[in-house]
Amino acid sequence: MVDARYNDFFLTRKQIADFAKDPRTVKEIEKLQRAIREQAPADIVAAQDAADAAQADADAAQADATQGIADAAAAQATADAAQPGDSMLTSLSALNDPNADKILFWDDSAGNIGFLEPAGNLAITGTDLDATSGAAAWALAGTGQTATGVYDFAVDGAKANIDFAGLGSFNELLVHARGLTDGTTGVRVLRVSVDGGATFFATAGDYVNVSTAGVESNTTGFAHGTNSTAARTLIVHIRNMKGAAKSAQLNNDVGPNTLFVASASDIDAIRVTNTGGGNITAGTVRVYAR
Repeated sequence: MVDARYNDFFLTRKQIADFAKDPRTVKEIEKLQRAIREQAPADIVAAQDAADAAQADADAAQADATQGIADAAAAQATADAAQPGDSMLTSLSALNDPNADKILFWDDSAGNIGFLEPAGNLAITGTDLDATSGAAAWALAGTGQTATGVYDFAVDGAKANIDFAGLGSFNELLVHARGLTDGTTGVRVLRVSVDGGATFFATAGDYVNVSTAGVESNTTGFAHGTNSTAARTLIVHIRNMKGAAKSAQLNNDVGPNTLFVASASDIDAIRVTNTGGGNITAGTVRVYAR
C-alpha cells in the first residue's frame, strides 16, 4: 500500500480526471505534480511509480481481453458468413440417438443424412463391418405332417403320398427321404407343385435327367434308379426354387443332376411317393429349407 504521506504530494489519476474534464486543465495539473514530485521524498516517488506501472499493466491486460473477445466474435461472424444454414448440418443436428450400431450416410432420394442399418449377411462388430457367406441357416420347413418338415412312419403312419406345403418363400430345399419301404415295387420319387400342393407335376418331360455325358432324358420326378419294395433312401437338393429351370442334385443312376422344366413359377410344395403306387410302410422324410 502507498504511504499515507503520498496524498500530501500527489493527486491520483482519478482525482485529476474528476477534478477537470478539460484536457488542458489536466495537463496543467500534471505539470504541477511533476514540480511537486521533485520535492517529494524518494520512497514516495518510488511508490507512485510502482502504482502507476501496476495500473498500466492492468489496463493493458483489460485491453488484450477486450481485443480477444472482439477477435473471437469476428472469427465466428466469418464462419457464419462462409457457411450460412448448411442443409447437411441441419439434417445432422436433427438426428436422434438410434440406440443401436448404425452407419451414417447421405440419402440422396430423401435429401438428408440418415442411419444405414446392416442387413442380410452384414453386421457391425465393434468398429468392424463383418460379412458372412450370405447363406441362411438350414431349418425344417413345410406343413402337412405332424411335425414341421418331418414325416415319421412311427408317428404319421402309412401313406401313399407324403406332402409338404408352405415352401414358396424359400430359395433352396434339402430333402432326406431315408429307409422308405413300400408294399408295391417302384422307386421313391420327389415331385413338385407350383399351386400350393393342389396338383403335382408327374408327367415324363416335366423333369429331365442330365447324364454325365451331358445327354438329357425325360423323367417323371426327382428319383433314384432302382425299383424295389425294400428300404430305399433318396437325397434331393433343389438348388433353386425359382426360375425357368430348377436344378436339383440327387442320388440317381443316370447322373447327379435333374432339372424341373415344366413351369417357371416358384416351387411351393413337394410330394414324396412311390412310382409303383402303394403305401410307404416305414422310414422318415425330413425337409430342410433356406
